[in-house]
Parts: sequence; structure tokens; C-alpha cells
Amino acid sequence: MSLSRHPLVIITVLVGISVSMGGAILEYHRVSKVEQVKFVQQAQECLKLIGKTLDTHLNFLESVRDFYGATQFVSRKEFRVFVGRFLREHSAPRALAWIPRVPENERETFEVMGKAETNSDFYFKERSPEGEWTSAESRSEYFPVYYLEENEKNTLEPGFDFGSSETELEALNRARISGHSVATEPAKAGESKNGKTFVVLDPIYKNSAPIATPTDRWGNLSGLAVGVFNLDDLVESSLGILRNAQIDTAIFETRSGSEAALIYFRDSGPKPQGQPITLAVPTLAKATSQFHVSDQFEVGRRTWTIVCLPHGLRWFSGLRRFPFHIFFAGAAFTLIIAGYLLTVLRRTEEIEKLVSARTAELMGAKQQLEKENGKRKRVQKLLELQARALQSQRTAALNMMEDAQEAKSKSEQAEQRLSTQAEELLRSNRDLEQFAYVASHDLQEPLRTVVSFATLLEKRNSDRLNGDSKEYLQFMVSGALRMQSLIQDLLAYSKVARGELHKEPIDLREIVKTVLKNLDAAVKESGCQVRVDPLPTLQVNRGQMQQLFQNLISNAIKYRAHNPPAVRISSIRSREGFLITVEDNGLGIEAKHFERVFIIFQRLHTDSDNKGTGIGLAVCKKIVERHGGKIWVESEPGKGSRFRFILPPPSALDQAA
Repeated sequence: MSLSRHPLVIITVLVGISVSMGGAILEYHRVSKVEQVKFVQQAQECLKLIGKTLDTHLNFLESVRDFYGATQFVSRKEFRVFVGRFLREHSAPRALAWIPRVPENERETFEVMGKAETNSDFYFKERSPEGEWTSAESRSEYFPVYYLEENEKNTLEPGFDFGSSETELEALNRARISGHSVATEPAKAGESKNGKTFVVLDPIYKNSAPIATPTDRWGNLSGLAVGVFNLDDLVESSLGILRNAQIDTAIFETRSGSEAALIYFRDSGPKPQGQPITLAVPTLAKATSQFHVSDQFEVGRRTWTIVCLPHGLRWFSGLRRFPFHIFFAGAAFTLIIAGYLLTVLRRTEEIEKLVSARTAELMGAKQQLEKENGKRKRVQKLLELQARALQSQRTAALNMMEDAQEAKSKSEQAEQRLSTQAEELLRSNRDLEQFAYVASHDLQEPLRTVVSFATLLEKRNSDRLNGDSKEYLQFMVSGALRMQSLIQDLLAYSKVARGELHKEPIDLREIVKTVLKNLDAAVKESGCQVRVDPLPTLQVNRGQMQQLFQNLISNAIKYRAHNPPAVRISSIRSREGFLITVEDNGLGIEAKHFERVFIIFQRLHTDSDNKGTGIGLAVCKKIVERHGGKIWVESEPGKGSRFRFILPPPSALDQAA
């Protein structure tokens, strides 16, 4: 029997194969999209982790510079204690060093002191053309490695004069003139047994010396904080749980007058022992022409482009692995249905032939019976179709009920987990605030004792103390008073976040008047002009609002420029509430520090410029947030600052209360 006589079978086969192919194509695209999204998410997290690690290491080198800027003298032991813990906790820094600027006439003094402090044959040295260490040639000034702490031996040589190396000297002079940290090219920084390293130099100037111009910075350089970092360890220590992800990492450095150079490549695939890794991405153009995720970072005045690429085609294996199983399963089911239809049709033809033969013999007698039999068959088929439809509806309803019950169960579990996490976070915050409050109280008494007895010792023995002893006592008292100030500010910060916030309707102009009375001496002494525009009456806490305005106005006076300070306080109504602006004509803030100024203990100026602990703006942020608002800063260096914060309007319930 030919299939051409049964178009229903042919149509069934064609429709079934088409549906199977369509389902396979949909699954193909779904798997491809899922793997692409997964790669993008992990690659973005990889870039975020590497950037955070870079900031951590470079910020610590800046903290070494600030450590020297906070005191007049740092001993070798103090340097070791300050940098030792960071070296133990991080594998990327190979070494951290202090390099002083030593004039020719002080070379002998430094070499003698170095020998005495290190108990070794310390001297100023340089590399000969044959690679041997020799005594440094006579120069007008030297930059020897004087204080040195290492994670890996032979990273830097004690006494090595940076002025004897063209690469290091070029980077040193750029840092000296610019006043910013400068990094050497990793390709020229030397190869260690574990990969490439690069050197970052951060200039340190004499305390209170002018550094406004390149000439000032050149003449008043005190020394440099130096860090030697390993690229392999820096990237590996960043990745964490993403270390085994199938993501290749390439780092390119943009250099003037040439294409970006590849300085690092991490192949996430298996590495055969004893065989070198072949760089699959030699240029930035080739890397960015493929599917990738990238970002740019500035490292020591150098621009690095970090590109994350899928390793080989592992991430997109679904693109090559077409889901033929879905197609073949659908095709097989279609063939079974077609075979069943063909069998039924064949049996029907045979029955029709038999009936036709018997009908010829019994035509007269069985005509009525055949009519009734035909009706019965049609009714039976209709009943079968209805039964099948009812069975399909029943099965679909049961599946929907099971899916609904499963979804409800998962939703209840998720809500329970969120509730538990919220309770744990709230309890943790309360414990931290209580700890800060208690620790601040308990730490003040020992500091008062130190200050009192140090002062008493100086008074009673002033005639027996030499100049150095008196200076050390003054350092002790100054440090204890600064710590006491820090603790008092920390206690004030803790009080802002603790306890119930009692609010009442208050005219903000009255708050500002009270603050100006408190700051009357500072306002008159600085010649400050304060302009207060109309301000709203809001539902706030009186004490915290006074602290907020007092911190902002006193900062405007403290960080003033050469002209007498001028402060303007204004308010406008916005969709979110009342926008309050405190504007000054002071020194201004660079855009990169906008977020940092609101972080506790983060300062943009040293104690020699302006006294402070770096808590004032953090307290302001906490006060505004506790009132349901937000605070930010808009500023340009030399053009003053505008601190803006939004306070929500009083609700109907607050007004009734």
C-alpha cells in the first residue's frame, strides 16, 4: 500500500518533524543565552574583585605615606609593625620599603646608622654592568632602600640606590614632580620565579613644607614609600571562589605612541606540566573583537585595560552541541503515531473490503444494518474523542495543582529564610553599636591617666629632662589627646545610631541660630559671612539637627581658602521632601573623594593642615539617614563645596502627634 493514498499520514509526519525541529531550536537558543548570561555575571564579578584588590594595595601604600606625614620621625621597628601585618595577610606585595632622599654629605651617616640598626654590612650599592653589587658612585643625592620588609627574599636589596637604575629613576622623578604615586612598566620591572612584578613609588614630602608647584615638590621631597607587587598573586588573590571559573584574564597597558601592550595573561584551562602557556590573545584589538567583558583601571599613573574572555569554547559548548535528542525524540514519537495511523487505515481497508464482499451477497437484507452500524461507529468515535479530551483536561488540572503547591512551598521557605536573615542582621547591628558605645567609655579612662601622668612628669622633672625627653613626652601627650578625641568622636557617632529617635516639629532657622551662637568665636575670628535663607519646619530630633548643621558650618570655616569664608544655607521643596543646601567658598573637593569624605576616619588633610578625626561627615550621613533622608556633596577644587541633603516632609501622622 502506497503512502500517497494516505495524505493524513504524510501531514502527521511533516507536522511532527517540524514541531520537533522547532523545539530543538528553541532549546538551542535557551541554553546559549543562559551560558552567555552566566559568563557576563561571573566576568563582571571578576573585574570587580580585581579592582577592589588593586585599590586595597595602592591605598595601603598611600597609608604608609600618610603614616610618615603624621609624625616627624618613623623608626625601623615602627615601620616593621605598620607594614608587617599587611604583608602577612596579602600575598601580592613582594616587598614594602622606605627610600629616603640622602644628600651626598649625609651618605656616610646613613650607612653607619644602617649597619648599626640592621647588624649587617649595609652600604649604598648599585649593579655593575656584569650584574655584581658594587658601592654606589658619588652623586649629589641618593635614594637607597633603607627600611625593607619582604614576603619573598631578594625582591629588593637593602642599600640599593634607585638613582642608579634608569627605569626606577625615571619613575621616581615623575612621582617626585607630580606628587602622585607612579608605577613602573611590569614588562620592565623584572621577572620573578612566580611571574611578573611591578614597582609603585609614592612620594613623601617634608612636614609642613610647601608642595604647590613642581619646584616646591622637587626641593622638599623627604623620601618615597615603595611597593613591589606580583601580578600573578594579585589576580589570583582577587578571584576567590571564581578562581576555577573558565574565564581567561588579559591585562593590557596603554602606552603613548603605540598600541596597548599585553602585560599579563591568565589561562584558566589546564596547564600541562613543563610546557609554557601560549598566549591566545596577543593584542587588545583581537581580545575586544571576541565576546568579552572589560574595564579600565589607573595604577600609578598608568592605564590598565582588564579583559575577561571565555576559555576556548567551554562557556558556549551549547552553541556547538545542538540538542538532537529533542529532535530525535519528537521524530520518533511522530513515527510511532504515523505507524499507528497507517495500521488503523490498513485494517479499516481490509474491513471495508470484507464488508463490501459480504454486502454484495446480503445487500438487500443488510442495508439497514449497515446504516445503523455506521451510525453506531460514528457515535462510538465521538464518545472516544470526548473521553480522551476529558482525560487530557483532568491530567492538565492535576499538573497545575501540583505546580501551584510546589510554588507555594518554595515561596514560604524563601520568606522564612529572609525573615531569619533580617532578624540576624538587626541583632548584629545592635551588638556592634553597643560594643562601640561601651568600648568608647572604657577606653577614655586609661587615656586620661596617660595624659595626666605625662603632664605631671614634665612639670616635676622639667629641669632634669633634656630636649629629646621633653619632645618625646609632648609626642606622648599629643598622641593620647588625639586618641581621646577619636574616642569621643566615635562615642558621638555611636550615640547617633543608638536608641529611639525622638522627633518634634522644629523650625530649622532656629536650629541654625543656635549653632551660630555656639560657633560665635570661630565665626568672628575667621570673618565668616553666613547667609540663612528661609528654612522649613520639620519633624526632626533637635540635638541631632544641631550637630548636623554645626559639623557642616564648622567644616566650611575650617577648610577655608585664602579669602574670608562665606556660607549660604538654603532650602527648596522637591518631590522627595525638602532639599537643604549648605554652600561655602572653601578649598573644594575632588570628584574622586565624594564618597570617601562620608566614610568614618577618612580624611583628605593631615593634622598639620587642619585638626580633626574624620568622623564629622560620617556623623552627618548617619543623622540624615536616621531621619529617612540622604546626603551628598557637589564640589570642584578651588571653587567651594555644596553639601546637600534631603529630609522627608512631616507625615499626617507626625503632624497629628
